[in-house]
Amino acid sequence: MIAGLLDQLSHLLAPKVHGDQLSIRVNLKQLVASAAGTFLGQAAFEAAKRAESSVVKSHLKALSIALHNYHDVYRQFPPAAIRDANGRPLLSWRVAILPFLEENKLYQQFHLDEPWDSPHNKPLIAKMPEVLRPRSATLRAEGKTTMLVPVGKQTIFGPPQGVRIRDITDGTSKTILIVDADEAHAAVWTKPEDLNVDGVDAKHAVIGTRKEGVNCAFADGHVERLDPSFTADMVRALLTRNGGEPIPRQ
Repeated sequence: MIAGLLDQLSHLLAPKVHGDQLSIRVNLKQLVASAAGTFLGQAAFEAAKRAESSVVKSHLKALSIALHNYHDVYRQFPPAAIRDANGRPLLSWRVAILPFLEENKLYQQFHLDEPWDSPHNKPLIAKMPEVLRPRSATLRAEGKTTMLVPVGKQTIFGPPQGVRIRDITDGTSKTILIVDADEAHAAVWTKPEDLNVDGVDAKHAVIGTRKEGVNCAFADGHVERLDPSFTADMVRALLTRNGGEPIPRQ
């Protein structure tokens, strides 16, 4: 089989000499139609998936570092939302950590006492930082991100006032901080909207139908892929900061 593929490639990628220059002209239609094209296409697809996963992990790591730097300054993680005096959510935690992502100039452009879609704040949606930008061009055009935090009564971002590291009694290495959510859950990056995990199937909310699993940042800063073989109970245990559940790992 390999010999046959090499033979096809040698035919489709035959070099030509023009004076002192060597060139290769590829007929893409023939290449795609060939077995070699199929082979190369699959290889390219797998390479793209690995590269995509690497980028996602890098972004999750950068966001977790920013959250920890925020904690160093304010002695707590930011709450899920910046709120007004009446407790009304205005802007996302993603806006709150902009100074810790080297985006202080962008942060200073926000009116923090106005909602995300106010006449002043809404145009800033188009300035989404690279670390939040999703793989989907459609989502990027809509100003949406898949970098979400789990929100629920026992999650790190559950309490409206913010959580300290010492409040994560289940252990920082066993508690999810950020999820690379699926596209169906994507949210406008400045909007105080995240991944609700209360009253739902935890596995479906976090992993969904993604056969390759999902990358998450944990409260100790490490990034890990949750395998689709994890049960709903296992995922639920990883979401709570103080549930006291045993964490069986596969």
